[in-house]
Amino acid sequence: MQTPPFPGPAHLAVLRHVATTVAETGKALAAPARFTLVMLVAQAPRTVEALATLTGSSVAIVSHHLAALRRAGLLRAERRGRTSVHSVTDAAWPVLRGLIAFAAETSSELRLGAQAVYAPDAFDVVDPAAGDAAGPLVLDVRAPDEYGNGHHPAAQNVPLATLVGALAGLPRDRDILCYARGRFCPLSDVAVGLLRRHGIRARRWAVGVVELRTSGRWTSPDPPPDRTPETPA
Repeated sequence: MQTPPFPGPAHLAVLRHVATTVAETGKALAAPARFTLVMLVAQAPRTVEALATLTGSSVAIVSHHLAALRRAGLLRAERRGRTSVHSVTDAAWPVLRGLIAFAAETSSELRLGAQAVYAPDAFDVVDPAAGDAAGPLVLDVRAPDEYGNGHHPAAQNVPLATLVGALAGLPRDRDILCYARGRFCPLSDVAVGLLRRHGIRARRWAVGVVELRTSGRWTSPDPPPDRTPETPA
């Protein structure tokens, strides 16, 4: 049997279809404002109004961006009572992780900035096991609503704003790992600096929701029973 030429017409048609889909995803994320929205939604599901407030944009502009992200399959909208809440689709998590890792690897500006701000050991931490009393204490220093949307199984929530008040209850004979919204989020670095100034052994853990969810080291809440998918306009 003669081997068909490569690439043949059928293979080229599949490649073009894949290329079109990849290009549409890239187009949806081409605007920095859209990637920012996705990362904000990754921390916790949010309404259009909440995202407009967080970004300082108008509801109309945010709605336009969200529609494009929904069409690309990166976000979904769910009806909760009288409002709609946006969340990241299951298929989007590995895409986000790949893009963040690619940017960190290829952008000299990001790489040099991280090296100037963060200690090298922040990117070389062994994933602590939940319930390991001999291992490090893991602190999630994000806001309570973000922690409540999911977190590392071993993590305790001590928001950065309340960390000073929690110092007395933290161990001095045990390492503490702090993580926040992602590998370049400064919240955990600020927390580590504060802890070290008070004589506590602390290190920054350069992970966040995207890295933890895609590695399976994530505890998610049960979905509310009244959530029903919303059909995008």
